[in-house]
Amino acid sequence: MRLFGSNRRLQLEGKPILVTGAARGLGKQLALRLAGVEKADLVLVDQNGGALRATAREVEETSSSRVAVVELDLLKKDCAPELAARVEGMEIFGLINNAGLTFYGETRAAHMDRQRAIIDLDFRVVVELSLLFLRRFQRQGAGFILNVTSLGAFAPVPYQAVYGASKSAVQLFTECLYAENRYRSIVISTFAPSGIITEMIKESGLTRHMEKHLYSYVTPEQAAETVVRGLKKGKRLIIPGVINKLLYLLMSFLPRGILIALTARIFRHEKYREADTPQG
Repeated sequence: MRLFGSNRRLQLEGKPILVTGAARGLGKQLALRLAGVEKADLVLVDQNGGALRATAREVEETSSSRVAVVELDLLKKDCAPELAARVEGMEIFGLINNAGLTFYGETRAAHMDRQRAIIDLDFRVVVELSLLFLRRFQRQGAGFILNVTSLGAFAPVPYQAVYGASKSAVQLFTECLYAENRYRSIVISTFAPSGIITEMIKESGLTRHMEKHLYSYVTPEQAAETVVRGLKKGKRLIIPGVINKLLYLLMSFLPRGILIALTARIFRHEKYREADTPQG
C-alpha cells in the first residue's frame, strides 16, 4: 500500500479513515473535509445515531466518498475490541481518535462518575483503539493514527484536572508510539489545540471562559483544516494557529511554579461559574 506520494506527502485520496466522535463538532468537520477535499472514504463512529447518520448524509451529498457508520457508545465496556471486530472486514487506512469529554469545576469526589467517564473516553479508549489499529497497520505495512489531545497536555489545567491529566497521558503515550514506530511506514501524530468552539464548551460550563479567551480558540472548520494539513505532512505534533503555537512555547519555557499559578488564575472557576452550569 502506497503511503506517500512523490512529494513525500501522506496520500489520503480513496483511503478509508475511521473517525470517532464524528456526529458533531471537530469530528463532523474532519469527516466533511476528508471526504470533500481529500476524497477519502470514511468509517464514522458515534453513540448519537441520529446525528451520526445526518453527518453521513451530508458527506454523501457533498462528495463522492463512500461512508459507513458505526453507532457505538465508546463508554461501553470492551467497546474498543467491539469496534475493531465490527470493522474487521473493512479496509482501514487511518484512525482519528477524536471523541472526548471534559468537565469544568472544582475537582471533587461528588463528580466521580463524570471524572471516571473522562478517564475512560479520553485515555483508556484512545490507548486501546490505538494499539488495536496499530497492530492492524503494522500487518498491512502502512497507515496512520492521529490522537486529539490539547495544549492542556503540556501544562496543569486547574478546574479541568482529570481532563488535563488524561490528555497529558495520551500525549505521552502517543509520543512513545511514535518513537517505537518512527522507522515504519506508519504516521503517528497528535493534534493539540487550546480550545475548539463546539457544543462541548457549553455542556462543560466553559462558555464564559471561551468568551474571555476567544483569541486562543479555533472553529471546528479551522481545526479540521489544520489537522488534515499537518497529517498530510506527517507531523508528529500539530498545533493550530500562531497564538496556540506561542502558548506552547511559553509553557515550555516558564518555570513550573509560575506556570501553575498562571493557569490557576486563568481557569479559576469562580470567575465564570455564574453564567454556566456544568453538566455531571
